[in-house]
Amino acid sequence: MQDIISDNIAYLQRHELDALDALTGIDASPARPDELPTMIALARAHVPGVTLEAATLERVYYQHPECIFPFRCGGRIAGA
Repeated sequence: MQDIISDNIAYLQRHELDALDALTGIDASPARPDELPTMIALARAHVPGVTLEAATLERVYYQHPECIFPFRCGGRIAGA
């Protein structure tokens, strides 16, 4: 029984973003290739210790584009 409860909790935690109400003007969807440099610059500027290289992010992006997405506010990238 404990395993069922643990599995349900884990499922809900993985999908809690799906339960949020949509906000006008905010978008979070897969990145476009032209957005990668902006995302790298934001990470380097705001996350201590980030030394992400463009080639690394591009390699991940082209293998798994659905796993990299920015948060856009009014059409501008605000985070990722």
